[in-house]
Parts: sequence; C-alpha cells; structure tokens
Amino acid sequence: MTSTKPCPNCERPIEKIIGCMCVNCRPPCNFEFCWICLKIWDGHWNFYGCNRYSKVIAERRKEKESKRKYLHCWDRWEAHGISRRKAVKDLENLKSQQIKKLGDFKQLVAIQLHFLVEAWKQLIDCRQILRWTYAYGYFYQKTSMNFDEFPKKLIGLTSVTRNYFENLVNALENGVSHVESKPVAA
Repeated sequence: MTSTKPCPNCERPIEKIIGCMCVNCRPPCNFEFCWICLKIWDGHWNFYGCNRYSKVIAERRKEKESKRKYLHCWDRWEAHGISRRKAVKDLENLKSQQIKKLGDFKQLVAIQLHFLVEAWKQLIDCRQILRWTYAYGYFYQKTSMNFDEFPKKLIGLTSVTRNYFENLVNALENGVSHVESKPVAA
C-alpha cells in the first residue's frame, strides 16, 4: 500500500514500483500525472523541481495527526458513553431495588429518598456532557482558550459531584444527620 496512490482523475489505485515520476492510469482512464504531486503531467517538464512535494508531505502528516486526534477523541467519547449506559442501568436498579432496601433499613418512605434518584440523574447528565466534550474537542479550532484543560476540569467537577453524592449516601446509611465534604484525591 505504501507504493500505491489513487489516480487523481478516477481514484483507482495505481501501484508504482519503478520508473520515472510520470505515471499513466490504466485504460479506460489513461490519465497521465505526476507521482509526487498528483497533478496532470502535461507541462510538468521538470518533475525533479516539483515544489508540491513538501506540501504533500505536510498534508500527509496533517492527515495522520487528524486520524490520531479522531481516535483519541472517539475512544474517550465511547468510554464515557459506556459509563453513562452503566449509570442508566444502575439508576434503574436504584429505583427498582435499592431505594426500597434503603427505605426499609432506615425506616423511610420512598419519597424521602427521591433526592437519590435526582442526584443519580445529575450524574448521568454529567456523563453525557463529558462524553460530548470529546466530540467538541475533535472539531475545536485553537483559540486563546486551551481545550485540553476543559475536559480535565470537567472530570474534576464530576469527581467532586460523585464525592458529595457518595458522602450523602454514606451519611444516610450510617444514620449521620449531617454530611461533610472530603477533598478528592488527585
């Protein structure tokens, strides 16, 4: 594949093993082009001085970087989607089983524990927002704001929310009347 390029006219793959930089596509296309810059060969009398070569290399590097960025963003987008789907399943478990168990254990009615469902929904929303920051990051054009810091801050805020939520649940389970915030370990 490294010695193959698409014909600039018909996009059929052309393989170049040896020979000069003038390449002819197969019939019926028969397009004659420069192997280096992929432009029409007519008027390309000095292919050794083809000034498009460095631009082609730069474009290829840019394409590779774009693919790396896409894979980076897609992997994280998908991972947060999986986490969100798990949180949705956990919410259903909370609604169907855990609220009743906790209510029976603490002798509370389900309506008094409704805040847990609302907090869980907020966590699901946070996962969704965090997930889509990577789609935004893929299409983001650099400005004065550093996008790489934004997901880190959002992840930190999600951790803080989770910390408060876990402390609230633990305090409720242990019969503590107040909830304290514990700093999140970095």
